[in-house]
Amino acid sequence: MENEETVQCPFEISHRILPSRFQYHLVRCKRSHPHVHLKICPFNSTHYLEEQKFSEHVANCPSRASSAAPLPVLTSLPLTQHCR
Repeated sequence: MENEETVQCPFEISHRILPSRFQYHLVRCKRSHPHVHLKICPFNSTHYLEEQKFSEHVANCPSRASSAAPLPVLTSLPLTQHCR
């Protein structure tokens, strides 16, 4: 694990976790630290942030681009043909 890339836990800074285990770790560590109140990014559920950093993160989140794609609008048939 020394040579592998790790991710820092937002609940306990001494925790360094492999990316493949990070989501599992977050669930367990959050349960172990109920006194720590962090907000979850709407674009990536592994991004836990302090209240004062949340707005800036949401505006600049690297996961935002992949989540913010516009949804396609279907306009080929009138609605009345679908609603019988």
